[in-house]
Amino acid sequence: MADTDPTGLPYRLRNSVSGPHDRGQRLTIVAGTPGMLLLEAASRIERQTLEIILLTARVAELEEPWMPIETAPRDGTPVLLWVGVGMSEPWAQTGRWHNALLTNGWAGWVDTYQDEDLAEPTHWTPLPPAPDTKE
Repeated sequence: MADTDPTGLPYRLRNSVSGPHDRGQRLTIVAGTPGMLLLEAASRIERQTLEIILLTARVAELEEPWMPIETAPRDGTPVLLWVGVGMSEPWAQTGRWHNALLTNGWAGWVDTYQDEDLAEPTHWTPLPPAPDTKE
């Protein structure tokens, strides 16, 4: 019988992952054994859990895409803004925050086309990804 550790796994090395053993020896988990299958399953569960977390966050964005303007990025990132509340016809427009646009140090929301200042937007949402235009 081959040398085995307390779990019954052989100490041989073949497509294996090694880790410390409680007696200071190297424990080798051999491919195809219950120990290796358990490690592979744990790794898959960890990856799937992360994917679920990311997808859950994305679903939340899709369910309520408009966020208060106070939470919008102030680093020049283009976003979709909800502008003109209180006017006859509010609208959505792409814009970005611009610091010190004018020589007087003015900062505020500007459109992404001509950098013209916008009426105070009340909400924002990230721009959707650009379409794939490769043919």
